[in-house]
Amino acid sequence: RGLRGPITVKGREYDIAAGMAPMAYQRDEQIAAVLTYVRQSFGNNAPAVDPAQVAALRGEVGKPQLTVADLVPHGGAVPASAVSPSNKYANLDEDKSLPRWAVIGIIVALLAGLGLWLAKSK
Repeated sequence: RGLRGPITVKGREYDIAAGMAPMAYQRDEQIAAVLTYVRQSFGNNAPAVDPAQVAALRGEVGKPQLTVADLVPHGGAVPASAVSPSNKYANLDEDKSLPRWAVIGIIVALLAGLGLWLAKSK
């Protein structure tokens, strides 16, 4: 059905004038795949969405776009649970990488060499 009106995400308010358009032209399998990806990524661990579940909601197509008030439970917003930060870079040894100034110097030297080569080839 899409979404319209202002919405606040992580303390930042978004209010796109046209709203988020509904995606009724996509197949049930495509929508289920995207929903499954979101539900199982970004630290989420939820079951997959079945295309039959999407098909069951096809009756919502054509109804007015939703607002934040339609999405928030009647008891108010549900507080998000804390997510621990990822440690996938904890084992990187910064001493083994080139310093930033060296990387920039190499790039500048390569660009200068490319410029000289292009000027010479004309």
